[in-house]
Amino acid sequence: MTIREDFQRKVALVRDLMAQKGVSSIAINTQPNFSWLSCGGRGYVGFASEGACASLVVTPDKVYLLSNNIEVNRLLEEELADIADALTPAVFLWFNNPRERNEQLAKFAGSNPKNDTDFPVEFRRMRTALSEIEVARARAFGQEMAVEMENVMKSIKPGMMEEDIVGKITEATFHHNIQPVGILCGVDERVFARRHPVAGPKKLEKYCLFAFCFRKYGIVQSMTRMVHFGPVDAELQAKLEACAAVDAAYVRNTIVGKTWMDAFKAGQAEYAAQGWPDEWKNHHQGGLAGYNSRELIVLEDNAEPVLNNSLAAWNPTIQGTKMEDTFLISENGQENLTHTGNWTYVTAGGMQRPGILVL
Repeated sequence: MTIREDFQRKVALVRDLMAQKGVSSIAINTQPNFSWLSCGGRGYVGFASEGACASLVVTPDKVYLLSNNIEVNRLLEEELADIADALTPAVFLWFNNPRERNEQLAKFAGSNPKNDTDFPVEFRRMRTALSEIEVARARAFGQEMAVEMENVMKSIKPGMMEEDIVGKITEATFHHNIQPVGILCGVDERVFARRHPVAGPKKLEKYCLFAFCFRKYGIVQSMTRMVHFGPVDAELQAKLEACAAVDAAYVRNTIVGKTWMDAFKAGQAEYAAQGWPDEWKNHHQGGLAGYNSRELIVLEDNAEPVLNNSLAAWNPTIQGTKMEDTFLISENGQENLTHTGNWTYVTAGGMQRPGILVL
């Protein structure tokens, strides 16, 4: 499958949705859907933008790139080069937005136009069932980010600030055009006090937990690793192994054709079996990933089906420990995309899960 063929497949999915809903066009305005439909195009200027800097408007016979004059050439020549000849540009002057943009849109949007935000569930299902190209990209990108992250974690030293560690990771990943979209780094007592340790000036003494969400081709993957200087005490190791067992239960029960709720309940049961029945209440457990770091944060009533070639990023925590990798869930089972084999591991539920690396 080529990028052009993948684009045509996705356009056909959108047109099928248009026919089902009886609409004349759908404007793709959000960043995750823009990246998905354009097969990885970076339709943003600011990394944290929720809206795209242009719109892809799908009609029954054309796909329009509705863009201001600042971005149109960059998008066509750099981000959308593989599909540029399949797009019809509709350009407005940036200083006439939104009036001229709306005038342009009215020319081709038809009598019953809609936006991607009008169909959130439908678009989530389309973009989270990855194509052949997206799976290949996710595999390669997962290894790139995992290798770089683990190498940096192996190089940190006591006395470094959380902010210093974050800086080393972002420098390493940017060499691969991998962008951080979520950054957590906690050291020592902050690891135990904060489930989301946003990095600050605290200096590392003995223990560091680092959790990152990275993006490439629009796809987001996540992972967490822990490093300890000197021996790990028995209590912390026991928490780590219990957390690994919970994570393995989540992953093993994320099965194509079953529901996300099935996996969530299996993880809840494992928390109880490990002696931590209420610990899941202290931090969200993750779930479906894709073109957002979490497409669906799973709860016990999420009866959404697990789709073939979707990404799962579970992240259970137990008081100072956390487990997180990104898995490809397919009809062949669960494939860990962020496992390098070059870390310290514990075995839980028949799986290798990352342990606390002692330096």
